[in-house]
Amino acid sequence: MTAGLLLLWRTPADAGTGHIVLCALVLGIGLGMVMQVLVLAVQNGVDHEHLGVATSGAVLFRSIGGAVGVALFGAIFANAFYHQLTHMLPAAAAATLASPSTMRQVPARLRADTIDAFSSALHLVFLIAALIAAFAFVLSFFLPELPLRRTVAAAHRRGDDQRG
Repeated sequence: MTAGLLLLWRTPADAGTGHIVLCALVLGIGLGMVMQVLVLAVQNGVDHEHLGVATSGAVLFRSIGGAVGVALFGAIFANAFYHQLTHMLPAAAAATLASPSTMRQVPARLRADTIDAFSSALHLVFLIAALIAAFAFVLSFFLPELPLRRTVAAAHRRGDDQRG
């Protein structure tokens, strides 16, 4: 996942669709491999009678994290894009260009600068996301290693041994 984010961070503004799809594929494969492993780790770390609660909790926090992440990265992007535009244009003109509906009306002489500002803001988002993903990867080394359960009966016996 971190590699995919770093690839997207290094993607130039004039990159072709194939390059972007390949980078997004690396990100998607990495993200897909992370999600199931985390759910399995949560399910393996709780007693059998708490399995449903643990699974639904993991899914809930994943959904909350996704919503907060989209809002956070959207705010970072919008702020960086606006600041990039204000370095190129007067503040009033930059404010009107920051709206998606007016982006199509950008004069040809400003179009390249606007694309560069958009690309720079997007690169910042991918870099911050890559740093967060790398931090999460390092943090995963501090999770306790638990052997996988073989059967449900073993989970019941383990719970009875701990109670008895």
